[in-house]
Amino acid sequence: MASEANATKGSSVFIFYKNEEGNDTEADELKLYIDKHYTCQTYHETSLPGTSILKSMHGCIQKTDRIINFVTEKSDPKGWYTFAALAALENNMFEKHMRLLIGYKGVREDDVGFLKSGLLYLTPTFFDLNTWQGYDCLLKRLKSPMRLGDVLPAGNVHFGLVYSHVSGYMGYVAEELINYFKTNQRLVRKFLLIVPEDCNVPQDLVTSDDAEGEIVISHDKGDELEFNRVHADKPRTYKATVYRIKCGTEEYHVCAQVPTVLTAISHLATNHLGKIDVKREQQRFCQSYQQVLDAKRWNDVVEIVTCKDVADIPSALFKSAKSLANNMTENEQPHGINEATTKLSTVYLCNSSTDPDVLHEIRNELDKHHIPHKTNLPGASKLSEGDDREGWVVFVVSKASLESREASFNVLKCLTADVDEGRLRVLLVLRGDLEISDVPQCFRWVTYYRAKAAGDTSYTKRIVRTVSGYPVDMGRQLPAGNVVPGLCWAYFINYLMITLTSDLDKTIQTFLRAKNVDCGCIRKLIVVWVKSCDTEKQLHNLASESATKRKMTHTGQFLTTTNSLGGQKGRPFNLNVYEFTDDSNQDKKVRRWFPAEYCTPMTCLQTMETDFAGISTATKENIGPMFKKLFEEIVSRDYVKQKLGDNKVSLIYFDDHHSDTPLIDLLEKEIMDPEATVIY
Repeated sequence: MASEANATKGSSVFIFYKNEEGNDTEADELKLYIDKHYTCQTYHETSLPGTSILKSMHGCIQKTDRIINFVTEKSDPKGWYTFAALAALENNMFEKHMRLLIGYKGVREDDVGFLKSGLLYLTPTFFDLNTWQGYDCLLKRLKSPMRLGDVLPAGNVHFGLVYSHVSGYMGYVAEELINYFKTNQRLVRKFLLIVPEDCNVPQDLVTSDDAEGEIVISHDKGDELEFNRVHADKPRTYKATVYRIKCGTEEYHVCAQVPTVLTAISHLATNHLGKIDVKREQQRFCQSYQQVLDAKRWNDVVEIVTCKDVADIPSALFKSAKSLANNMTENEQPHGINEATTKLSTVYLCNSSTDPDVLHEIRNELDKHHIPHKTNLPGASKLSEGDDREGWVVFVVSKASLESREASFNVLKCLTADVDEGRLRVLLVLRGDLEISDVPQCFRWVTYYRAKAAGDTSYTKRIVRTVSGYPVDMGRQLPAGNVVPGLCWAYFINYLMITLTSDLDKTIQTFLRAKNVDCGCIRKLIVVWVKSCDTEKQLHNLASESATKRKMTHTGQFLTTTNSLGGQKGRPFNLNVYEFTDDSNQDKKVRRWFPAEYCTPMTCLQTMETDFAGISTATKENIGPMFKKLFEEIVSRDYVKQKLGDNKVSLIYFDDHHSDTPLIDLLEKEIMDPEATVIY
């Protein structure tokens, strides 16, 4: 193990190299070169007989300052190299330097392309060791590690924006479009997502009146897909607008949109709010979004259309619509992940004599969705008869089961088999008050869910969403880097600056009068971030837990504005309003109304975690404080203050696992803030 190494942190290098022949000659040669400058060890030197490969390698990587993934033509299957990269990058969101380097010899750069995902795709970390110049470049990088802030000064903006759009819009719309296209045969049966190179988003896709030889885009009022959903505890109206595209005698009807999240990229660049390469971010946005379409199996429902700028949208849209209309026969129908033709693999539930009730809850939910499952007998290893499974394996982990060597052995065996094949098929369910920090470190990169309390089965629904898809390539687990800047700026630019209008005070007054309320409402939006990022529980119920004399009640919502940016006609922006009451003092009862909501970027992280986008649960639960810090920095900027005007917004971070301060206390402090303007 790495703990036996003589090197001190800050000067140690670990070379991961593994091949089936057990010949480490090439790795030893690389070590001899590096050993002149650093204390260096290879994987072969640190592995101990009788120790799990996974556990040994993970421990070594975590305790070493620099890691080199060394790939040659004799290397083992790519799964182990992907895991080594994943383990090395696990905490990179919270570090300032890139600690992982990729060296390759006897192969081409294309042969290590399976590692070009997530943060490794965004940063220059690959070194060609077929020449001595490559060795020199590698040594220089070891001496002067790359600062991530220099390569990604505005953070990983595009990644946060992709999942913001997926979790807040496309995740709902894509499934509705499947049936909508079936019942509207005149439509080109793909939703066209237009992504201009300059990332500017037009106010509308409709063009001017007909002119000879020109492409004209028009919209008939009411011609759209419209439905309602609850997103992050707030009812929302979703729309997919239908446009008529005409050039001469040719005419097509399409659902199309320029994703509004792109304004974060162009806004940051135009207003010099962050150093950002617009064209590169646009390319990264398209690539990451395409990966989501592939993973979700939405390729037959959604298509990305790129163009130069806003002026080029009509031409690009017409060309794509025409191509799709000509290539799609009458018999072709879009299908989705819920079609009966999709064969679901068996889910294996690892039985534990200490947690039968949790397994029963999971089985019930799987049965509701007709997902086949098997439960192994207590004490039986899932892989006792070999690993020929195709589906997911679910382990229930409790304090009692962690004391069992047998349980840990089974998890390690399954994970080792997964790593060997480069696929991820293991899910953990943490029971009760068990924390991820209580789980062995080499398990923490795996997606897990919480079975919080008896009767709370919300975790089973998330399990169903995950196991309904195929086991995924481990490359999609590679950390994406710091997504906080993208999520935070997008939240301000694409939501807060639109929702908090200049006449918000009048809107509040109208709302209060309609409700016949005289206690007043503050002109400040209170945004709540919970550590778990779980928005299943209604905000007022979460706040009122364990509160006796104080209470938070939902009173309704009001419309602040409508917006048609990007082609989504008439999108409404609403705010939830709550009442805070304090009856602890009968002589001086307190009553005050206030707008509040969950911070919607949390749902992006939930989607990233569930969809294996390089955000582990452990990482997700540590993002809240980072988001709050950047949020407060952004809201203090003169530019943002000018945009918000007299409106105020504050963010509360609440640890919904273990908090000494109840949420109602945190809310009361913001509600009764003497600097908050009260509207009557």
